[in-house]
Amino acid sequence: MAKLYCLGVGSMFVFIGMVGSVTGGHDHMLGLLGTNFYHNVVHLVVGFLALGAAAAGERHSRMFCLESAGLFALLAAASLGRFAAAGAVLNLSAGDLWLYSALAGTSLVLGLSSKVALRLRNAIDSQPEIHV
Repeated sequence: MAKLYCLGVGSMFVFIGMVGSVTGGHDHMLGLLGTNFYHNVVHLVVGFLALGAAAAGERHSRMFCLESAGLFALLAAASLGRFAAAGAVLNLSAGDLWLYSALAGTSLVLGLSSKVALRLRNAIDSQPEIHV
């Protein structure tokens, strides 16, 4: 599941980073979301890292989910009223707060649930078969 999530999130972030770059490098709004050159760079880097994790396999995808949950939580915190310097540099808006909060929660849940599912699958596979 984490691999599929990384493919979707990675594709989305690369697309948004490219659209934001085409629409201009200055501070502007892309729908409800603020963007600028630095914000587009973050989108592209995160997108390519997610796609790389998906290509590397389920284990790397799970690690990306867990690590990106922290990054998304930091971006959500930085977008709170643009009090943080990072929020101002990245032109974060209220829309970004909701987006990055949802991504942080989803990434964390998928990263943890994929790990639990893998452990459960390994435990089931390691049980000896009983023939009656």
